[in-house]
This record gives sequence, structure tokens and C-alpha cells, in this order.
Amino acid sequence: MHELQGAWDALKFGGAMVYPLLFLGALAVVIILDRAAIYGRSLRLPGSLLNLVETYGFSWAELERQLNKLGPRNAYARFFVVIARNRTKPAWWVESRAGDEAGSIEKVLGRGLWVLETVVTAAPLMGLLGTITGMMQAFKVIGGSGLVAPTQVTAGVAQALIATALGLLIALIALFAFNFFSRVQTHALDRMERLGSRLIDHIRLDQENGEVAVESVEPEAAASPPRPDRIIAMKFRRARSYRRGRIEIIPMIDVMFFLLVTFMLASLSMQSLNSITVNLPKGEAENLQHKEPVTLSITKDQKIFLDKTPVSLDSLAAMLKPMVAGDPGVIVNADSSAPEGIVVQAMIQARRAGVEHFLIAVKRE
Repeated sequence: MHELQGAWDALKFGGAMVYPLLFLGALAVVIILDRAAIYGRSLRLPGSLLNLVETYGFSWAELERQLNKLGPRNAYARFFVVIARNRTKPAWWVESRAGDEAGSIEKVLGRGLWVLETVVTAAPLMGLLGTITGMMQAFKVIGGSGLVAPTQVTAGVAQALIATALGLLIALIALFAFNFFSRVQTHALDRMERLGSRLIDHIRLDQENGEVAVESVEPEAAASPPRPDRIIAMKFRRARSYRRGRIEIIPMIDVMFFLLVTFMLASLSMQSLNSITVNLPKGEAENLQHKEPVTLSITKDQKIFLDKTPVSLDSLAAMLKPMVAGDPGVIVNADSSAPEGIVVQAMIQARRAGVEHFLIAVKRE
């Protein structure tokens, strides 16, 4: 119970986009469970029925007996019954009726799959929208006046990452389910085509041997015009060709790289207090200004630089004084081969400019 409460508390950090994402996830789970039940019930093909259809010159009575056991909800039973009941008609007529029934079965099997395909595309984009709102919150904190609280910035980062992760998780679940059901549906229709061709061949064989009297059918009453009596195999008119779903991640990659670079740059200028957490009062205040210390460099050939500006020993104090106003500290960056006398004289001039303490730059051993 505590784990569920902790997971829910973590999801709430994802912001408002968590709720529509959870709705998409629940909808995808309902469709997955519904399709799993439908496919498990309607696509069951007993081995005895498969062996019977594959047998040369099988008995139609035995076929009808096994079809009655399957029931009317079984897709293979519906398909085979249409062929068996019209076996006294011409072969082209039977094939036309079987194709219409296969199209009806395909619509039943494909019902709801468009929802899964939509979830695969929409969930990452909604997670991306949550990422953008989290970035906006973090930028609002960084760009505001006063002290920048790192916890407020990380809250925006958490909102961005949780929404993206949740969207990807839902999309992956829907993607696997969509590809699985699409593949099972295509496999079932391919099997119906193959087994339907066996039944049509059996009908032609019975008609050639005179075992079945062929009823005459007016061409105008048929769904399709008569075709030659000899065909290689039955072929359905598919409502849609099989294709795999996929997650569009290109816009997510662009935003995530932008997010990474932005927070890296923002963290360089972020200021924090080395203190315990308190509830700060509201008010107008200026941002703390971070000032880089002045570097006094002395080369081995006795040249003097303030930062990267060359100066003489006599003008050092005058040029250094305005640079250290408000921050009376200087970093002494002297070459190890520089004469000690010039280093001491430069530090004396810096003391005259108001420098109160020196930091000596050294190389770690």
C-alpha cells in the first residue's frame, strides 16, 4: 500500500499532463483486454478441423459436424460455413461469398486497433507537452528575481522527466499490443485464404465428378462477374495491409537535447544558500552578483598582467584599485621561474590599491 501511495505521489510531480496520460493508459489496457478475449475465442482452430480440411476428398458432413462444435462466434467456423452452404453454387460465386465474409471477419478483428495506434502516437507527444510545461516552470524560477532555490528548479526537471517517461511507457505497451494483434490478424486471414482454397478445390472436384449438381446463377446477381473456373488460390481484398506501429521520437530528441543544454547553462549561473531550508518572506530583491576574482599574473621574463591586460609596476596600483572595489581579493598567478623580488613588489603595489588578501595559485603535485 505504501508503494502505491509513493508511486502516486511521484506521478503527481508530473503536472497536469499526467491525468490525460493515465486516461490513455487505461483506455489502452481496456482495448488490449477486449482484443485478447475476442482473439482467444474467435481464432481457435482445432487440429482435427485443420487436418480434415487438408485431407483430400474429405466428407462435407464431417466438416459441418465439427463446425457446429465451434459455434457461430468462431471466425474459422463463420468462414467455412459460408463455403459449405454454397458448395452447390459455381466456384466463382462461392469465392465471392467467402471473400465478403472474410472482410466482415477482418472488421470484427480490427475493431479498436485504431485506438491502440492512436495511443502509440499521442502518448509520447502528450509526454513531450508535459516536458515543455516543466521546462517553463524551471525557466520561470531561474529567470525570476531574488535567490534561485535549487529545489524549485529540480521540481520543474522532475515534472518534465516524469511526464516524458510515463508517455513513453504507455506508448510502448500500446505499441507491443498493436503489433501483436495486427500480426495475429494477418496470420489468421492468410490461413483462411489457404484453407479456403482447399475447400474451393474440393467443390470443383465434386462438380467435375458429378457428385454435386451445380445451380445456375445469373451474373447480375453476383457481387463480382464470373471468372474462369480454374484459379490458383483464393485471395481476399484486404481492408488494409499489415503495417507495424511506431513511436515518433524525433521531436522528443530535439526537445530533450534542448532541455539538457539549457539546464547545463542555467546551472552555471544558479546561486544557492549554504543553509537549512526555511520559508523565505516575499519581497523585491536584487540577484546576488557573482564576481570573478582579479588575477595578478607575473611571467618568468618579469612581465605583469591584470587578468590578461599587460601593466607596468608603476601603474599597477592605479589600474588595480577600481577592479577590486567591493571584493578586496586577488589571485597571484606567478611563474615558478619569476624572480621573487618582482613578485613581492607587485604584491606591495596591490596592497596599496586596497587588496586585503591574496590567493596563491599553485599546481597540484
